[in-house]
Amino acid sequence: MTALSTAAVLFLLKAGAAPAPTTTIDFLYAVSPYPGPDAKYVACDTPEAGAVDHCVEGGTWVGWCAKSAAPKDFTLMEGPLVFTDGIPRIQGCDKSRWMWKPSGAAPAAYVAPKAGSIKAAKGTRSVTLTQGSRTFAVALAQKTFQLQVKEGGSKRALDLRPVLGDVTKMADSVNLDFVGDVNGDGAPEAIVALDLHGYTRQYASKWGASVAVMVTLADPLRVIGFTSSTPTRLYGAKNCAALGCDIIQFLEKQESCNHFAGEEAYDEARRKELAKATKGCEALEARREALLKKHGANEAVKKALLAEQEELGD
Repeated sequence: MTALSTAAVLFLLKAGAAPAPTTTIDFLYAVSPYPGPDAKYVACDTPEAGAVDHCVEGGTWVGWCAKSAAPKDFTLMEGPLVFTDGIPRIQGCDKSRWMWKPSGAAPAAYVAPKAGSIKAAKGTRSVTLTQGSRTFAVALAQKTFQLQVKEGGSKRALDLRPVLGDVTKMADSVNLDFVGDVNGDGAPEAIVALDLHGYTRQYASKWGASVAVMVTLADPLRVIGFTSSTPTRLYGAKNCAALGCDIIQFLEKQESCNHFAGEEAYDEARRKELAKATKGCEALEARREALLKKHGANEAVKKALLAEQEELGD
C-alpha cells in the first residue's frame, strides 16, 4: 500500500499564518479516491459555504494530476479549483490526487519517498521510508497513538493523544500513511488518520469522517499539519454528556443491531459473538417509544429516533 494508491490528500497552505521555520499545512485526507464521498465541498468565498460540510480556499493551486490509474503516473499541474459533484479538483484534471496552495511564486519540488509496504501486526502499523540518503523505520501503536521512528542509531517517539484530544475516543480505526518531504526539512512526513463514527449535536450520524495529523520525521518529531473543515467534534457513548447519553446509546445500539441482523452463526464461537452483539435488540422498539415519550418535545431528538422508520417507509 502506498499513499498515492490508497489515499487522496489535498494540501492548502494556511492563509494568513505567521511565518514559521516549518510550514503549517492545512490538508484534507481520505482513504477513498477522493475526500469526503458523502460530503459536499464548495469554495469558501461563495454564498453556499455556510450550508455545507466543507469549504476550500480559492486561488491558484498546484498539484499532481493522475493521467491513469497507475500510482506513479502523475503530471504537475497549476490552476484554479473547480468543484465537480462537490469535490474540489484542479481545473483540467479529473483525478487530482495531491494539491496545495503555493506560498510563493514557484511551487516547491515534491519527491515521493521510496517505501516498503505498510505492515500490520499486534496493534501496530509500520513502514520503512527512504528520502534521499535518509532511511526511517516508522511504527504507530494504534491503541496508544504513539508514533515511533528509528533513523540510523537514533530513536524518537511522539504521543499524539494531546494533539488529537477527544477524537481519540471516537476512532473506529487508526491508520498510518505517509507523504514525501512537503515542508522542505529533508525528511518525509507521516500521516496518522482516524476513521470516526459518531453523531453531531443535531443527532445526525457521521460515518467515516477522517481526521488526520501530519508529522515531520525530522528531529524532533512534531506535528506540522492538520485536517480542517472535517467534523472533529462527534459524539458517542464515551463522550455523550453534551447531547444526552440515553439517545446516543440507543442510536449506537440500533446501528449495531442493524449491522448484525441476519448474520450467520457458522460455528459455536460465531454464535456466541452474535448472541453478545444482538443482546437487547428485541427491546429496541420499547426503548424508542420510551425515549420519544421522554424527549418528544425536542425536534432534533424526535427526528433522530424516527429516522430509520422514515427510511423504511420510503
